[in-house]
Amino acid sequence: MAPLAPKAVLTSPVWNWAPFYIDTVKRVMDGTWKSEKYWGGWKDGVVDLAPIADFVPEDIRASIEEEIARFKSGEETIYTIFTGPIADQSGEVRVPEGQSMTDQELLSMDWFVEGVQGDIPS
Repeated sequence: MAPLAPKAVLTSPVWNWAPFYIDTVKRVMDGTWKSEKYWGGWKDGVVDLAPIADFVPEDIRASIEEEIARFKSGEETIYTIFTGPIADQSGEVRVPEGQSMTDQELLSMDWFVEGVQGDIPS
């Protein structure tokens, strides 16, 4: 997206599903595959970020790159993205301060966070 908005795009998420599919096909072929939830990420090579925009200050860029390195290594990070307080569109706190959403809560999330405009079709 950066070429379309070079003064606005900080970075963009990148998904490379090849490592997941290659591993899955190999396991199917050798008979060890089983159905399971997959929560892969940087450590698996599935997730990455596009280059960070040149206009991002160097100190911010360094902080981002340090956090990316922690994610890629599998090391615990400073925070979990879905940690409260998180409120919904109406202002109701759905995730209390200090608590994090579970995988099941993320998979069944049927509400928008505060600030998102729109409706979820019924």
